[in-house]
Amino acid sequence: MNKTLIVALLTTVSASAMAAAPAPSANLDVYYVDSSIDDGSSDEDGNGFGARIAGKVADNIKLYGEYQTVNYDDSDVDLDQIRAGASIGFSQSDALNLFGKLEFINLKADGGGADESESGFGVHGGLAFNVTPEFQLLGSLGYLDVGDFGDGLEYNLGASFDVTPAISLVANYRVTDLEDGDFGGGSFDTKVDDIQLGVRFRF
Repeated sequence: MNKTLIVALLTTVSASAMAAAPAPSANLDVYYVDSSIDDGSSDEDGNGFGARIAGKVADNIKLYGEYQTVNYDDSDVDLDQIRAGASIGFSQSDALNLFGKLEFINLKADGGGADESESGFGVHGGLAFNVTPEFQLLGSLGYLDVGDFGDGLEYNLGASFDVTPAISLVANYRVTDLEDGDFGGGSFDTKVDDIQLGVRFRF
């Protein structure tokens, strides 16, 4: 899919939604991340932090952005992710919601002899289930294409618990499984497992 087309779609969704949107509500997640990465030749652990912000621009449409950085201990490589996109929800009942997401993705590996940056896109679908009014579970499946980092599937499982109306505890497990990466003329696969633990602030 052409990157220009993705940007145009996101811009169209944003503009049409904002034209009819009520006063937006938003939330900010701040989290610690424990990560492992396997590129076929090595398997190592790392940790870092991230932040994710989302704002409602219509009853069923949200815009969001995310930044995450992880340093892997053995290689001293930093893997930075920037994501931005839009999601649309489809309510099935008071407890169950389906959603779809389209996002821009930039991955950057820096340090330890690496200096690579690639951009691409992700398409996701999933569901959110309200176990109780305070406790929510979420699951999604997506497809990513991030240039020379490769393409493949991404899985996400999450949970949130409302401590107060304005503050929640959040946890996410995200697996990014990219194949056919191509740096330096060699093909490789990369699997990244991220555990994100943090706090959500609503405003």
